Amino acid sequence: MRLHALPLLLAALLAPAGEPAELARRLAEQMALIEQESATTVTPTALWQGAMRGLVAASDPHAAFLSSEDLALHGEPQRHGFGFAWRSEAGTVRVTRVVRDAPAARAGLHAGARLISLDGVTLTDPAVLARTPDAIRLGWVDVLGQVRQSDLARAACPDDGIDATAMPATGILQLRISRFMAATDQDAAWTTTFSAARRILAESAGLRAVILDLRGNSGGNLQAAVELAGGWLSPNQAVIEQVGRHPGRNRVWRANPPRLPDVPIVVLIDGETASAAEVLAHALRRTRGAPLVGMPSHGKWTVQQMFLLPQDEACLLTVAHLHVPGGARLERPLEPDALVQHEQSACWRRWQAEAAGLVPLPSDPVLERGVELALGLLGPHNH
Repeated sequence: MRLHALPLLLAALLAPAGEPAELARRLAEQMALIEQESATTVTPTALWQGAMRGLVAASDPHAAFLSSEDLALHGEPQRHGFGFAWRSEAGTVRVTRVVRDAPAARAGLHAGARLISLDGVTLTDPAVLARTPDAIRLGWVDVLGQVRQSDLARAACPDDGIDATAMPATGILQLRISRFMAATDQDAAWTTTFSAARRILAESAGLRAVILDLRGNSGGNLQAAVELAGGWLSPNQAVIEQVGRHPGRNRVWRANPPRLPDVPIVVLIDGETASAAEVLAHALRRTRGAPLVGMPSHGKWTVQQMFLLPQDEACLLTVAHLHVPGGARLERPLEPDALVQHEQSACWRRWQAEAAGLVPLPSDPVLERGVELALGLLGPHNH
């Protein structure tokens, strides 16, 4: 949800004499001093954005100030575009997910790939990815270190957030969800991700257990995660509770969607599993005893809301914290019941091979441990 924050900003700047007004005056004086005396030429806009980044970051580690270019980069892959999302860290632009059957997927681009050039020009500023034409030539390095070039053209990119499915053992379905997606139709009864997962589960003949693969899933639409949890929980059972500064932010999240198959569930997690993905993993372990396998999760138990500012800028602020329903605030990463040490690159190599249809596939010790636990939950006579 996005709210316009201009009235809040004006109220702070035009407030009667007092601490907020004094701090605003001191900030303006400091900006003027830097602009006039610094040996390094700096624009008022750059100073303002730098001040806002520090101001917002001081409130919460998950809060952020977004410039107009940041805002263009923020969010899901476009539904009519190339079909990939990315993240920039320490000068490296890394693909975080690729939409199934999108132009990027057909070109072989995969999570973990490193982007190095756009239309023959070295990629130094990821903001240019938000202003691309309808056709581009993308230079990238795959997880095996091979430099590749791909010509991509914009196309429809329907995205249900589900990256892949597989049957690693008879009757055991691996369902890999990389993002939770909201409903695209305002009249839809359920979110896009829940509807897709329900269909896949219903079509899985001989289903005996589910391995829910949430590795690399940084979250997305919380309602979609709550619906998936609700499909396996008791009817109308609480999934998670959010508590904010204002009573209007308080809410107990629950859903009563169509039932999902009542089979054993194992959940795979890693350090990139965050937010809504952690909510789902936590709820399934707390209510159904679903074991968690892999590495500790990210530990992001907050609800963000975007507030729009003038000049196409925005603040992404934490407006609520998540709690066990009726209980304590959640603050730490989820610890797996079965710890399996592995590098993130191992997942990327496996996923690249799966997408390319390679045989044999690279080993996936987390998935293998998940299969072992799923078989154990089925009992000795069901192997």
